[in-house]
Formats: sequence, C-alpha cells, structure tokens
Amino acid sequence: MHRRAHTVTNTTEHDLMVCFEPWGSGYPLKPGESFEFVVESPEEGEFEIIEEPGVVTLFAWPGCTMTIYQNGEVFLDIPIRVPGTPNGMSTRSFLGMILGRE
Repeated sequence: MHRRAHTVTNTTEHDLMVCFEPWGSGYPLKPGESFEFVVESPEEGEFEIIEEPGVVTLFAWPGCTMTIYQNGEVFLDIPIRVPGTPNGMSTRSFLGMILGRE
C-alpha cells in the first residue's frame, strides 16, 4: 500500500477554500489553520495541486482513499476509492475532459 501526505496551511488573512477531487468536496480553512491530507492507494502516485487566489484544489489518483486531519484529529474520512481513468490520463485531466474544463 502506498501512502502520501500533504499539508495545506492558510497563511492568508481570509478563509481559504480547500477542495479535494474527484470526491467533489471542499471546506473553508480559517487563517492560520491547516488540513493534513493522507491518502492510501494500492497504486503509486502523487497529488496534483492547483493553487489559485482563495482556493487550493488537490487531486488524488486512482485507487486512493483519503483521510483529512485537523489539529491531529480526523476531520473527514473518505473510504470511497478514486475510480480508474483512461490510460495516460490523470484524475485532473479526466475530470477536465468530462466536465468540459480543459
């Protein structure tokens, strides 16, 4: 099992929207607070991260489940695995294609 972690910290003075795909979920993160995203997957992979003003989006890869921690406590557990994508496509590029964003 492959495990990866990534922490998002809001270093701004305003709420930061943190979205995680492909689950289509997102939560506001208050200034000075952090979310730690931990994924596990039978397949090796890396997060794809998009940072835009006021929004950070993390894309997991096929096979992942995700647990989000805040202040060392489980904030959200997502046991639904990311479905597979066509060969050569990441989760981000596949979602962009089917939603008409890329």
